[in-house]
Amino acid sequence: MLREDLQVKYKVKIIEKDEREKVIRSHISKWKKSEHSHENEFYVKGKFIKCPIINLPIELPVYHLNNGRTQSMQSEYIYEKKESDGFFSNNLENSTRQKIQHGLLVQQAQGYGSHKENIFDELKKRKAFREDQPILVDIKGMVINGNRRLSSVRELYETDKKAFSKFQVIPTAVIQEHLTLIDIEEIESYYQIKRELKQDYDWISLIKKIQRQKDVLKKDFKWISVTMDKSVDWVESSYKLIEEIDTCLEEDYNKPKNYNLIMNQFQIWEETRKKAYKTKDAVERDLIFKIARIVSLNSRDLGKRAYEFFKDFTNKRNLKEVHDYLKLRFHLKASIDKKTKK
Repeated sequence: MLREDLQVKYKVKIIEKDEREKVIRSHISKWKKSEHSHENEFYVKGKFIKCPIINLPIELPVYHLNNGRTQSMQSEYIYEKKESDGFFSNNLENSTRQKIQHGLLVQQAQGYGSHKENIFDELKKRKAFREDQPILVDIKGMVINGNRRLSSVRELYETDKKAFSKFQVIPTAVIQEHLTLIDIEEIESYYQIKRELKQDYDWISLIKKIQRQKDVLKKDFKWISVTMDKSVDWVESSYKLIEEIDTCLEEDYNKPKNYNLIMNQFQIWEETRKKAYKTKDAVERDLIFKIARIVSLNSRDLGKRAYEFFKDFTNKRNLKEVHDYLKLRFHLKASIDKKTKK
């Protein structure tokens, strides 16, 4: 969610898609004739291709609103503002949505919440953009990789155009061939998850990305596992986990999509994922999820003991007793398998 105390100065102005492409192609034409032109290889459609590096005005690119990193923050915004689920994804070129996304990206770039890496301060100190690390865009100027860096230089340049004059243009690699939504997902996964293994990609946004690829893009778990360089089991169990988390936020907290409430509970929910997926007993699995929800809801009072409570409650030796206690509260119809009594 956008911090109330965050005052962004940069005003997003959307240049028409055809005009953006015209400008980019013009720069590429000049690039071809230049003696100092250079290019980098990028992973596109399962292979590495060479992309021209050009300098674009910082106002030209548009943010990728389906950016995996901002999934959790976007979901919170949608719920808090009572917007439709497609508020961002169905309005990629809308200036209002782009403005909101700018604020979310600036927050992340400044190391807000679980995003420990402070890109904003690094660029502020350097006052120059590294030419060997260009942002990556498609031929229409949509940013596929480098959204946070773009938001940072925009904000800094708007704050002091003299001090940050070098940010007036930004080194940009351009993928010239047509890209589908699936192509873009693969590129983003490769550079933000698979290759760089960036830990500032918060864990909720990571599994929300799985949910989007499965439910919206209709990709199977095997495809997702390849793009993320994760096991199929991890992807499938993470998909189930985000469903349970959504249920917890809606039914227990009465605050659907407010992922900030559980963002610091990674250890509890990660252990839940492992234990729930490991068991073959459906009732036992359901009970593990129920225990996680109770511990999550009471984690503020339990403090550092929350994880220890969860481990004790989900210990096989204690599951029968815990099950009997919770049976009435959660209306569980089945009984724990006798094997868990041992």
